[in-house]
Amino acid sequence: MLALTGDEKKTVEESLKAIDVNKIDIFELMQVFIDFLNVYSELAIKFGTLERDFPESYNAIQNMGKIAPSFMMKLSETAPAEDFGIFVKAILKLLEIGPKMNDIEKLNAEEKITLGNQLKDITDILNKMIKKAKRKAKQKTE
Repeated sequence: MLALTGDEKKTVEESLKAIDVNKIDIFELMQVFIDFLNVYSELAIKFGTLERDFPESYNAIQNMGKIAPSFMMKLSETAPAEDFGIFVKAILKLLEIGPKMNDIEKLNAEEKITLGNQLKDITDILNKMIKKAKRKAKQKTE
């Protein structure tokens, strides 16, 4: 058994009291574990792929909290106004739900699902913006 401090031992004991082992189906437990691993593996692969394929943009996102005002000002000078407005709106929505993202484990199941849907809504808006920009660019080349 692991050597635990007094506080760690108390936490483990409290956690074990909160779990009714008799109600846990081993196959459900394994499925949840597998699903968690799949999600985290996809996340790690996606992060690595984005960092490799788009190093400048990835670095900007990683440092957004430190550089946000300056970065946004420079971006506002070069991006089309309508697209920039949509991007800023998405960032503001993300800032609004950001604290929940940081404490996702503390949310109940419904709050986690709501958060996931809010994130999907933001990505849908941004994906529509990108598709529209690609259509415009394609029309210009035709």
